[in-house]
Amino acid sequence: MTAPSSGLPAGATSSSTRTPEMPLHPVALVVLAIVAVTLLAAIAGALMPELAPDRGPRPTLHGTPGEALSILLINVRTLSLPLLLSAGRWHTSRLTRYVGDVAVAAIVVANALLVGVALGRYPAELPRYLPHLALEDLALAVAASAWVTRRLPRRAAAGAPASVLRCALLTLTVAVLAALVEVYAVPHAS
Repeated sequence: MTAPSSGLPAGATSSSTRTPEMPLHPVALVVLAIVAVTLLAAIAGALMPELAPDRGPRPTLHGTPGEALSILLINVRTLSLPLLLSAGRWHTSRLTRYVGDVAVAAIVVANALLVGVALGRYPAELPRYLPHLALEDLALAVAASAWVTRRLPRRAAAGAPASVLRCALLTLTVAVLAALVEVYAVPHAS
């Protein structure tokens, strides 16, 4: 005796038994979040200029390797948190998952807010000081995506530590490029 047909093609499963797939890669999701928050903050900065610092952009860098290293170390300190949470077992407990979610979201949102309000206040002057912004945002998205990926139940399997290592290496590579661009491609102080 055969089981009654469910009306689905052979080999198909019902939607209730299928694991839902993410529509976008986690890096793309984080990039979209960064862009959305930056745009909203830029609108707020344009409407309420007092949200951004009152001193406009000005050259502060001299284009030295030491400045690039300093910028890289500052950025790596921020970018390491999502990677450390991902490498640890923070995704296994409800409380630590919540703490990890809040910490990673705070890093992503705070960075996008700061840039956005400044862009809103200084839309003509600031972009020439931000040639590195896309690279920094990408480094942040890759680091945060390690947490997002680890956080997903279907991704918390045995292969996840290797993907955290790949995210860490890619994050570091992009952060190095961002620091170099930030130091050498912006107007320099006299």
